[in-house]
Amino acid sequence: MTTTDTTTALPSSTGRQEEDAEYLFGDTGNEVGRLQRQHKWLVATLGGKVFFAPVDTDREGMKVLDMACADGTLLREMATRLPPSTTFVGVDLMESFLPKAAETPSNFLYLAQDVLTPLPADLQGAFDLANVRLMFAGVVGREDRAVQNLVDGLAPGGWLQVTEMLVMAPAAKDEPEGVRDFKVLLQTMLRGIGVAEGFPLGLEDTMTEAGLEDVRVEIVDAPIGRSVGGDRAAQMLSVGHFKLTVQALVAGCEKIGVKLPASVTDNLEERFARDALEHGGKFQMVVLTGRKPL
Repeated sequence: MTTTDTTTALPSSTGRQEEDAEYLFGDTGNEVGRLQRQHKWLVATLGGKVFFAPVDTDREGMKVLDMACADGTLLREMATRLPPSTTFVGVDLMESFLPKAAETPSNFLYLAQDVLTPLPADLQGAFDLANVRLMFAGVVGREDRAVQNLVDGLAPGGWLQVTEMLVMAPAAKDEPEGVRDFKVLLQTMLRGIGVAEGFPLGLEDTMTEAGLEDVRVEIVDAPIGRSVGGDRAAQMLSVGHFKLTVQALVAGCEKIGVKLPASVTDNLEERFARDALEHGGKFQMVVLTGRKPL
């Protein structure tokens, strides 16, 4: 993040919930740290890109929304690539994840609310880019409502950018056991909350139905461990956050009453890291973009 003395006019919205809304994972104690490490891997695996929508990164005075922003890590990354006159708004249902006001630059605003709640009136039709990353599994069955709220926040000509993992695909035959068991854990939890096979494919139809144009879908391979290549630091980066993700997923399964055999979960953090580093593996990311008509 780069801070600046530039003063940007911000919306007046300041409302926050008194308590955290319910979060999908059980224990949130390590969640912000996990998401920070996950962010580093995602940026690396996506070739350093954070903008897939064709926004003009030299344009002054843009307004950018990150829905499900956690502690604002992605917004701070974006701030290093956009002019200081850009306004950044981060929204998350977990107030405890959000930065404190004293730590927030003058051109940043953070709000605690759910994507299923319409944005405040002074944020309607305001944004040149609305970003969502790894969130839509949490609104299964209500994707249309979430997308519509995001579209309503866009200015004419503004872009919606969605990044999700293609998690429900069948495992590859040569996938190492630790990587395969991680995917079994992840898929089991998502099926437990009603996520359909093929997710997130189909969101492009929801985006079109919400009125977006030029809707595009891009599938990007996300290698892990040995499959990343010869750089050991990059290999370690690709597996490190997954160890924390295992803990979060196990807690989430317990929370929703889904049970898995011990053969899947026992020592999974260590088995995943070992097998990925020795043999490799990959996930796939789906990036969807669409533009609000002028």
